[in-house]
Parts: sequence; C-alpha cells; structure tokens
Amino acid sequence: MESRGNPPGRFVLGKYPDGTDALIAAVAAVLRNAGYEVEVTPEIMPSKWGKLVENLANASALLPTPPGRRLNRIALARANRRQEILARAGIRWLRNGSHRKPSNNVTPPHDDSLAGR
Repeated sequence: MESRGNPPGRFVLGKYPDGTDALIAAVAAVLRNAGYEVEVTPEIMPSKWGKLVENLANASALLPTPPGRRLNRIALARANRRQEILARAGIRWLRNGSHRKPSNNVTPPHDDSLAGR
C-alpha cells in the first residue's frame, strides 16, 4: 500500500458485533504501516452508527434548500432528527474520531418521516 497524505485516512476496526481478534490486529498493522491512523476497538458498533450519521449529514447537504430558508438552520434540524431517531432506538453512536472518549450520544435523532408520519 502507498499513502499520500499525513495521514491519508483513518480507520476504526473491530469485530462484529463486538470484540477483536488476530485478523483485526493484522489488518490494523498493515494499514498503520501504510501510514493510516488506525484504532482497534472491541466496541465497533457505536463507530459504525456514527459513520452512518455522518454519511446522512453529507447526503442531506445535497438536498435543495427552500427559498428564504437558511441552510445552516435546516442542516441543524436534520442533524437533530437523526440524533433523535437513534436515541429513540436506544442506539449508542460516536462522532468520527471520538471512539476513545465515552459518549452519551444515546439520544439518536428521530426523523418523523422515517417513522411513517
């Protein structure tokens, strides 16, 4: 592998639904040797949910903004909904890069449109 950034990217690795093993450690070593920032965790699911939240935020930024509405207000409302949904589902999630810090981001967004409203 060759990397061209410093670091070129970041990975959080773990075994589903939880734990780590020799394969995870070996993959982490290869990625670190290539210059990537790698974190191995026995609790991978909060990071996976956090990545989903980030991806949803990125996708929602592509949606058109109604005339006369401020984009940051809409983006904040969307983020709050996502967080509420996860919280109501009892899903613990972590923001990208925050796996080492305990998180009470257990108040996942609630999006009424996803709840069938």
